[in-house]
Amino acid sequence: MSIECHIGEDIADFSIEVTTEDQIYDKEKDTWKRGGTTRLAYIAGFRDYEKTEIQQVSRLIRISEELKKFYSTYPDGEVEIKITIKDQMINL
Repeated sequence: MSIECHIGEDIADFSIEVTTEDQIYDKEKDTWKRGGTTRLAYIAGFRDYEKTEIQQVSRLIRISEELKKFYSTYPDGEVEIKITIKDQMINL
């Protein structure tokens, strides 16, 4: 049994998103053109106040490095990895 929980970008404290740009073949012009974007992976979570900020950022970087290794042989074009870290209420 699997459980899926979606944490949206609007509420997540951090996220890692792996995407690729779709390519569409135009038979009439015999060329490739840009299509939409496909999300290959998305990992999000909330800040852990029991760990230091450095520990949490290091974990994100390790996860992104593993994703980079995993998708390094992706056959359908270039892959982009985006890391987002929100830091709210820093002016207290």
